Amino acid sequence: MTQTDYSESHEQIKDVKIGYCRYGHGPNYILAVCGAVGCYKKDWPLKVLSHFPPDEVTIIGIDPPGYGTSRPPERKQEVQRCMKDSEYCLGLMETLKLEPFTVMGWSEGARTTVHVAAKGKEKVNRMIVLAGATKVNHLGAMAFKGMRETNHWLPAGRQPYLDHYPEEFLRTQWAALCDVVDQ
Repeated sequence: MTQTDYSESHEQIKDVKIGYCRYGHGPNYILAVCGAVGCYKKDWPLKVLSHFPPDEVTIIGIDPPGYGTSRPPERKQEVQRCMKDSEYCLGLMETLKLEPFTVMGWSEGARTTVHVAAKGKEKVNRMIVLAGATKVNHLGAMAFKGMRETNHWLPAGRQPYLDHYPEEFLRTQWAALCDVVDQ
């Protein structure tokens, strides 16, 4: 891998300056979507991306509005957040002229991935869903409630988030996310 195989930048998409990373220069375009209270640096770090051959893929890691390098604005945790995020995903790939593309999402990003594929049928040629769920049942809601207080998490579970966000951001965003899941 050369230094030019990885870069970070921003594009104005709708009303938000969207941060993203770009890895590789190949003909297979992939959009990588982070999970809840994540960011591309946490969920799609260079050490993961570098396992892909840069001459075969161009991977875009997006920070949805309110996460990572797409702040401000602060993230608004709401029921339709993944559907709204999908519009920014499609807008970014269109702006970068990287279509058609494969969309790949981790955890909550997997939910966004489903919306991207549904809304962008003519632009998305493949979908990869990693550790995703489309609906949370009563037991899942109880599990989220038990995870609400991030100061009760094991340090090893909190640290990957704290490497990218202040403790207060993690605490408030995770609590807001748990409250939405409980709705």
